[in-house]
Amino acid sequence: MAFGGNVDKLTNSQLQDLVSRGLTQFVPIRVTSVDQSDSLSNGDIVGEILTPQATPKFQLQVTATPLFPNITYVPLVNEVVFCISSPAGSYGDNTSAVKYYYISPLNIWNNTNTNPTPNPYQDLKPNSQNKSIAEIEAGSSNKSSKTDTNLFKPGTYFEEKSNIYPLYPYEGDIIYEGRWGQSIRFGSTNVSYTSKTKKTQVDRKFEEKTNYPLGGIDPTTVFVNKINLLNSKVGQFFDQYEEDKISIYVESSESQVTNPNNIAKGELAKIRAERIKTLLESYSNLRYNITTSYKIGNIPYTQGVDDPNNPKYLDDQYTSVKVLVQGVEITEQPSNPVYLNSWSTTGSVGDPILIFRNGQNPELPSPAQSTTLEDINKDISSLYFTSTQKVPIEVSSQNDYLSYGTNKPEDPKEYAGAQVILNSGRLVFNTTQNHILLSSAKSINLNAVEGIYTDTTGDTVFQSNKVYLGGTQNAQPVVLGDELVSLLTDVLNDLSNLTNSLQNQIGVPVGSPIAPTNLIAQTINFKINGYKQRLKNSLSNTTSTV
Repeated sequence: MAFGGNVDKLTNSQLQDLVSRGLTQFVPIRVTSVDQSDSLSNGDIVGEILTPQATPKFQLQVTATPLFPNITYVPLVNEVVFCISSPAGSYGDNTSAVKYYYISPLNIWNNTNTNPTPNPYQDLKPNSQNKSIAEIEAGSSNKSSKTDTNLFKPGTYFEEKSNIYPLYPYEGDIIYEGRWGQSIRFGSTNVSYTSKTKKTQVDRKFEEKTNYPLGGIDPTTVFVNKINLLNSKVGQFFDQYEEDKISIYVESSESQVTNPNNIAKGELAKIRAERIKTLLESYSNLRYNITTSYKIGNIPYTQGVDDPNNPKYLDDQYTSVKVLVQGVEITEQPSNPVYLNSWSTTGSVGDPILIFRNGQNPELPSPAQSTTLEDINKDISSLYFTSTQKVPIEVSSQNDYLSYGTNKPEDPKEYAGAQVILNSGRLVFNTTQNHILLSSAKSINLNAVEGIYTDTTGDTVFQSNKVYLGGTQNAQPVVLGDELVSLLTDVLNDLSNLTNSLQNQIGVPVGSPIAPTNLIAQTINFKINGYKQRLKNSLSNTTSTV
């Protein structure tokens, strides 16, 4: 299938040739056209295989389909994609039926917006730039004409943008970015520390001991094996710690029993100590700083009276080896934290954060020669999911939560913890079948610069323990309308009775009204029915309270 021009289809023999040359694992293809029809082939591409064998007359063109059925990453014309050959849909009937599937474009220019590369055998310069010096000197204009066309285009309607900055990736981040400044960052709290070296002294003590039979000089095989193990322990200590030191103390003793080999008293202990010292000097880790000492035991012995083979004398016939090693454990303690971005000033390194961004800061200049970071106050639309982070959002309304008095909510830019922040030029929440339910463990605050409006053709109901209108300071209770009307009606009825009585009072001479009381009573009595009507009209038809 071809789009936008006449190209040769890749035949099976050509594909087998590519297989023999090892070109079917990952084949680089420069896109020459993209299917933009409304059929299922939308997103298929035609491209030229980039091989060292390519020439102006031999540029093999193939058709490729997106590799993943549920992820679409359509390349632009002149971008390079990697393709692999795998079974085609008719593979069940024809095992030689194969086709190409492409992956995402190569990041040739480290550019999020577009990564094109030209055809090396296609002249992309305007006509004027192909003129010789002689033609220009003869009067031919060197200016580009309106009819000059450049075939190096990314697509039919795609417009390249030079100010789309890629996001800076921190260690461990997973980032997905669109071509126009959209992004999803699976990130975390990022803090860098300078290391502070800490040294801790570590001391270890090892000790081995052997006993000798009467007159014995050489250590037993069991004791030699213990010295072998001791040498390994000291070596492990030296490998683990720095600035090592070692001190070895050899103490040898002989009993008061007369030596059967006619060795002078005290000499046997000395010989035993020297023999052990010689043994230690044969080991790589035990040959240093050896100090020997010797003594005669405390258990008394009387020749001809005491039994020289009594086991009690074995306690005085020994040599002990004490090894003291000292080292320094060096650890690096983190200090002087450097917060690498605006959301990492709280929490611990590795605390998760998820950031959705649609449209980067439009004030970023062109060209995009470096990376950038999300900015919740300047990006067009943002959605932040935090865990322990503090996001420096500058909210539009700065009314300082006046209605709370005390125990106000924390300023949004100062709050650190799990929250969801949605920020954009306008927010619309709409349901088509059911309710919008707002539920909060504390309060729900509506804070606006210009006003808060409620429009409905149904009822507006506030059910609350207390309702304050206008503020909580110096607040007074709202009057209950029905109760007040009933009370005032009773007062007016009593007043009516009073005025009726007053206007009928008889004065002197007998039978004449009492003036001016009679006249005033008549006037008030005449107005009472109007007062009652006004009371009825004072009740609201739309607002009620309890």
